[in-house]
Amino acid sequence: MRRSLLAPAFVAAVFITSARLDAQQSDSASTAKPLGAVVVTASRRLQRVTDAPVTTEVISRAEIEKSGAQDLNALLTQYVGVQPEPSVAGSGGVQIEGLSSEHVLVLVDGQPLVGRIDGELDLSRVPAWMIDHVEVIKGPLSTLYGSSAMGGVVNVITRDAVLSRPAVTLAATGGTQGRLEANGAVRGSAGDVSGLFGVGRRQDDVQPGRSDQSGARANRWDANGKLKWAPAGSGLSVDGALLGVREDQRWQSGQLYYFSNNVQADGRVGVQSLLNGGSGRAGLTFYYSQFSHTSRQATLPEPVSDSGDVSTESLGRVEATYSGQVRDGQIVDAGIDVDREALSTDRILGQRRTTMSAEPYAQYTMDVGRLSLVPGARLSYSDQWGTHFTPKVAALYRLGGGVALRASVGTGYRAPDFKELYITFLNGSVGYVVHGNPDLTPETSTNVTGGLEWTGSNAYVRVQAYTNRFSSFIESVQEADSGAIEQFTYANIAHGVTRGVDVDAGVALRMLSLDASYGYLEAYDRGAGLPLLGATPRSARLTGDVQLPARVRSSLTVLYWSAAPASQATVGLATTTIYRGAFTRVDGHVSRPFARGVEGQAGVTNLFDTTPRDWPGITERRWYVGVSVDRGL
Repeated sequence: MRRSLLAPAFVAAVFITSARLDAQQSDSASTAKPLGAVVVTASRRLQRVTDAPVTTEVISRAEIEKSGAQDLNALLTQYVGVQPEPSVAGSGGVQIEGLSSEHVLVLVDGQPLVGRIDGELDLSRVPAWMIDHVEVIKGPLSTLYGSSAMGGVVNVITRDAVLSRPAVTLAATGGTQGRLEANGAVRGSAGDVSGLFGVGRRQDDVQPGRSDQSGARANRWDANGKLKWAPAGSGLSVDGALLGVREDQRWQSGQLYYFSNNVQADGRVGVQSLLNGGSGRAGLTFYYSQFSHTSRQATLPEPVSDSGDVSTESLGRVEATYSGQVRDGQIVDAGIDVDREALSTDRILGQRRTTMSAEPYAQYTMDVGRLSLVPGARLSYSDQWGTHFTPKVAALYRLGGGVALRASVGTGYRAPDFKELYITFLNGSVGYVVHGNPDLTPETSTNVTGGLEWTGSNAYVRVQAYTNRFSSFIESVQEADSGAIEQFTYANIAHGVTRGVDVDAGVALRMLSLDASYGYLEAYDRGAGLPLLGATPRSARLTGDVQLPARVRSSLTVLYWSAAPASQATVGLATTTIYRGAFTRVDGHVSRPFARGVEGQAGVTNLFDTTPRDWPGITERRWYVGVSVDRGL
């Protein structure tokens, strides 16, 4: 009991003492969501978020800091319409609009991460300290980004060097359940060159994709670097970036401990040039992402040997882009992505497979008075599954007075992955084997979205309704029996619907800002007539941010998720859906700047210690305290 009270008592002492030392009240006004921000995801070029043809939600750096989140998974699952997804492998994936993590494309600075385990991309792999802001688009964006963008796109924009002189950032955070973090970065510019290099260490006793945290452990090293050369007046820029993550994970299920050792390494080099007096921009990017995964299991808390099941996945991409004004009010965004993907594992006949694809795309923006009409299409070719055409049209109409209407009709697709195409998996203890199916075709969806948005000087309201009809989703089917071993394979058989409404509103006053969100979702399999697992029918979020005396800023967030389908059991001819219970969580955060770029922070997650059964990544109450330094050299 005394240990549980130590963190809050320490926090109170720090901030009471700081208030006595500095009674000056900040006159900085609170700010609502950054609806005037500049984004890049909606059209693959810079534009104001209010001009984007599809609704784009921006999670700013300030929101990241006051959320207390240590990684991308913990951050995203605090927002309505983005739901945590359970994972056998302990990965932290998310659903968007009721579609699973396999159908959500995750980008870092516009480039896709590789490294899915059992279909899940572990978002806890991306540390919060690297992130400048996050752009989230709900609904298909396959026209611009290709496969896996049918549920939505999450684009992580990492922090840049923007100062004229070198500066250093240091931060450390400690908390309950083994949370320890430390990171540092050096950034700055000299002449035409700017750069950043950072490294961090994270330790935790929580696995985000699991409801049972028995035996959980996660240790990670993170590093990133960015360098940019932009000669003044030349219209040319050359930039490069590196990202690396090394992680050691463990969790317990039954009598066994499971271990996952992973290494992520990404590199990018790009050239951008202004054309036609600045009315156009062309770019060429070379990108490579590799993920190595080793899995083990043992009856002891540590693996008994270094051997295990090893797989290595990689993506090499060459990307050419062009954005330019054709005439007044008409802009073309076009390009081509050429990819080479490879997977090496003992579970594939011959141990290695590669696929090649080429995907040209184009989007045309036409402004006619208050109306912006944006048609687009993508033609995808793969040497494995052939060709696929993905059209979409979006419209933005400005009524005036800060009111805008948005609507879109489009298609999405997800190409079959290596596991579904090639892998053979034998589970001898249970008595079944799963074979890949090289004849699979892409999963497809059709989406209709409509929305209304009002933006004032210090307030906003946004309503968006959507429906997705998906078909040819890939599921496992029984193939044949061979003695005691059941044979399974994959087939394009599932069909379903997701539809819903998201409502967001916010207001910013001089010392207070409030943001509220509500989401309603229906998601079901048309063939079986059953709800889609993990799709939460109702969710809500309320956040209040208050500027207190002595420059103390505090925020309180209330999150609500209704009961959600967790599993299904079949007895005879009847199938019963088992639901996990409704859940409310309250989080709090306080921060205060001190002299010379030093800031202290503290917070609590799940203040009332509500621990529902079967919710992935939801843990008991967690306290944390931290300090950061941001100072010029």
